[in-house]
Amino acid sequence: MECEVVQSAPLRKDLPDCVGLATAIEVRVLRVHMDDGLRMPGYPNRVDPDRWRPLIMSFQELYGLGEGKVASSVLGNVCEEKYRPWTRSATETLLGDHDDCITEEESKEK
Repeated sequence: MECEVVQSAPLRKDLPDCVGLATAIEVRVLRVHMDDGLRMPGYPNRVDPDRWRPLIMSFQELYGLGEGKVASSVLGNVCEEKYRPWTRSATETLLGDHDDCITEEESKEK
């Protein structure tokens, strides 16, 4: 996919110490490259949905269009709490900042 940046904006402006940790970027799609084997016969710009098998990441796990996971994910092995620093501020406390993480031991008990 070829794109050009239309605009960008820093996220988390509400937390001064977190501004710039992540940025939202709007792009304009200029051109999409596609394997010829995925094209719908008779249409140069259409994808044949019967030939397309997308890999979709949902909650750090990899899925296809059917039921269940289709592959293991390295990200699926990372404790989600390691992402907390991106959502918490060192200078301002927000609701939910002090929620406890369920440990592996606690989740086995349930």
